[in-house]
Amino acid sequence: MKRLLIFLMLWAPLAAHAALNVFACEPEWAALARELGGPDVQVFAATTGRQDPHRIEARPSLIAQMRRADLVVCSGAELEAGWLPVLLRESNNPAVQPGRPGYFEATRYVTLRD
Repeated sequence: MKRLLIFLMLWAPLAAHAALNVFACEPEWAALARELGGPDVQVFAATTGRQDPHRIEARPSLIAQMRRADLVVCSGAELEAGWLPVLLRESNNPAVQPGRPGYFEATRYVTLRD
């Protein structure tokens, strides 16, 4: 979460004319990105509160949104394991691949409990 906040804070002053495109895996991450980024972000939520994030299909529309993303924000812990790897691969967007600054997986920054 701290990494996401730092990224948004550093990016916002540099891009007054262009919005940061955020691909949020779940609606909670979309809401956080909107709150932190305000008018400087365009946020797309891949899921809704009525969907099971374990069972999302990697549709072409999601691939297209991932292709345009500057930042991907997801929960991790295999919540998106069935579809996120497909989107990352098929989008062919090097900026948002794991290990890159445009990829944020929340569970990498917390201690998981059973």
